[in-house]
Amino acid sequence: MQNKMKLILLSFIQLILLLSLLGSIMYFKQTADTFKIEAESLDPIEPLFGHYAALSYKFDEITDKDWKGEAKPKEGQKIFIVFKKSEKGLYVFDFVTDQRPDKFKYISAEISYVYD
Repeated sequence: MQNKMKLILLSFIQLILLLSLLGSIMYFKQTADTFKIEAESLDPIEPLFGHYAALSYKFDEITDKDWKGEAKPKEGQKIFIVFKKSEKGLYVFDFVTDQRPDKFKYISAEISYVYD
């Protein structure tokens, strides 16, 4: 009888944890500011790797003309990729900065590596 109660209690705790995780995901999905960006996809079939999809964006590689930050970009630095709305209703890449923009849609990211 005692083992049965422990099993029920453990199952109830797992259910509560699962529901709280689901609730936090749903809350984020309902309250987050969303927008659509343009992406190019590649969906090849490789004999060794099978099916996979690779997405690429215009802001994957950032040049000096795209950078509007105050300081020179460094590896590991937090940056903000800023978008503007196009005629098609999609958001397209505009510029990159090291200051959080107030009036623009943006994605925060981290610089992986810098070319000199």
